Amino acid sequence: MRYVIGESNFSFVQIKSSTMWDGHSRFWNEIYKVMYDCNIEEATIINSYEEARKVLSEIQSRTSEIYFNNVSVIGQILDEGRNFDKFDFAQKLKIYRLVPTLVED
Repeated sequence: MRYVIGESNFSFVQIKSSTMWDGHSRFWNEIYKVMYDCNIEEATIINSYEEARKVLSEIQSRTSEIYFNNVSVIGQILDEGRNFDKFDFAQKLKIYRLVPTLVED
């Protein structure tokens, strides 16, 4: 199964991360940006539930260090007017499983 993270079943997030290095031998990925209000085609797809839980946990525990941005310019303008709260938003995020559905032509 595959998974996405989102606020609802029609509003998901795209996650940007970079590879970090401790200067010796340890490498890891660290999330630096979360784009929200994405449709399913724009969302970051995660290959396992365990990995999705790790990603969601990192977003929620490192919210102050992560840049959050609406995927659309109009959404960005509206967010400024409504004082978007990234801490509240991060706590509302959930994991959604993508369910395969047969499509017949």
